[in-house]
Amino acid sequence: MTIWAPGLAAGVAAAAGLCAYGVFDPNAPLFGSVIGRGPGAGASIYLTFDDGPNPTATERILDILSSEGIPATFFQVGRHVARYPQVAHMVADRGQEIGNHTQNHHKLYAKGPRFIERELVEAHEAIAASTGAAIRSFRAPHGLRNPFVHSIARRMKYDVFGWTLGVWDTDRPGVEEIRRRVRVGLRPGAIVLLHDGDGYDPVGDRTQTAAALLPILRDARDNGYSRGASRVTRKARRIVRVSLVVVGGIVAGFVLVRFPWHATLAALVGASLPLLLAALAVNLLSLVAKGWAWNLLLRRRAPNRWIVAQEANLIGCAANSLSVSLVGEAARVNHLVSRDRVPLEIAMASIVWARAVEALGLALFLLAAPIFLPLPAILHGIHLGTGIVFGAVLAIVWTGRWLKFSSIIPMRARSVVATMASIGSPRSLVLPTLLALANWAAQWGTYHLTLLALHVPTSLASSFTALVLCNVGGVARLTPGNVGITQAAMVIALLPFGISPTHAVAAGLALQGLQIIPVLVLAAATVGWQVLSTPAWLRRGPTRTASEPAVTSRTD
Repeated sequence: MTIWAPGLAAGVAAAAGLCAYGVFDPNAPLFGSVIGRGPGAGASIYLTFDDGPNPTATERILDILSSEGIPATFFQVGRHVARYPQVAHMVADRGQEIGNHTQNHHKLYAKGPRFIERELVEAHEAIAASTGAAIRSFRAPHGLRNPFVHSIARRMKYDVFGWTLGVWDTDRPGVEEIRRRVRVGLRPGAIVLLHDGDGYDPVGDRTQTAAALLPILRDARDNGYSRGASRVTRKARRIVRVSLVVVGGIVAGFVLVRFPWHATLAALVGASLPLLLAALAVNLLSLVAKGWAWNLLLRRRAPNRWIVAQEANLIGCAANSLSVSLVGEAARVNHLVSRDRVPLEIAMASIVWARAVEALGLALFLLAAPIFLPLPAILHGIHLGTGIVFGAVLAIVWTGRWLKFSSIIPMRARSVVATMASIGSPRSLVLPTLLALANWAAQWGTYHLTLLALHVPTSLASSFTALVLCNVGGVARLTPGNVGITQAAMVIALLPFGISPTHAVAAGLALQGLQIIPVLVLAAATVGWQVLSTPAWLRRGPTRTASEPAVTSRTD
């Protein structure tokens, strides 16, 4: 067993776990914002019904809600709406909110952008035509999502909803059991998932849910809960956003006023142009290494051209520089699928493998660095954590206990894991791992050359520390291109080496200029700025009329 085997297992496990979390957790924010809980003020709860309209259950549920004065949101399936337009219209006529639940209730996590867009647009148009309602909410069937889902939902101006409490009423366990499951699971602010229809059967039996609704409402009242509406949820979200903007504005204003920007500008103006050009060239080499590793990972299952993988990687990096989510991963996959006809599931699984191999390369750097470099205390904890993970995975792999983990993988995730497992064997991952190391070495060189270009008294240890902290700090992608995050990370990384914040911020600005601007220019030259700023699968939106009513939303 070579030393990279346990690290590879750790990287793949972490990347697969992260991917599975984003896909299968209905409230996971990995691919974009999700409303999974409403405000708990006043012990409010929020009722939602999926998979309707239904010829028997929907009207009974509406009658109960109307008699009790309870608002709810109905996430409707487009083809059911087309079959029962009068029932769908009745939901809107009773003043209840209607959300989009796709046209045919397909599981979207393994679907491509065109398929997902068609599902959402067709459902939107069917619901709007039958009800006249403004559709502003979306919930994915079974809560299963991928980055394309959120990209398209944003384009359609949808709020994406998950849920807090699902009680599996679709199993028809009995009226009293449905009632009990809701009663024991209620919490303040809970978004409750119930079903007034069957996503796959337009006449599916949901009479148990309808019969359980009135007892559920009475139990909630007896326990001090009150009704809630999603406009409250949106108001709370707006308050949070405005608060963050205000706080961020105050901090930014303080920095703008008090920070010695004249010294930073002077450092940038006095930078060595030859060294900056050398840093630019080395940074582009890191992108080539990353794209090449991805190309090799795909070859075993899906033939693809080296140049197309490079283009896709470049486009993905550019898209990530313009966004605060994982849109770049969706852009990479979309370009590869459209140009080389790579199967979508394999392309998505290869992205996970590529990130796992990159993580392995960084882990190997972190483990080896203290042998050669005097690192500051701030990296000791990261190094120790990496060593513990490596040791634990080594023990698991060495003893063969990892085989027992397959039994605890959720059934829905096993097909994803099987696809990932089919992409590469340990032997086929050697070259991608070496290219990942080359990628990190090139990035390290970019940091070091940038610091030298600004005449910063740097060392290999200081540039390595800056590389690690900037990449760790940028994982959350809180700002487009991590602008501001990189500068803050540079200050923290370089202070232990006696480098002033002025020079650290200047280095961060120069570094981002090298990493972002050339990539945007090259990507725009490859596919055009129009495509880069608005991906092809997002250009068409649902048809809306000028008379469409304003947003009056309730909670999911």
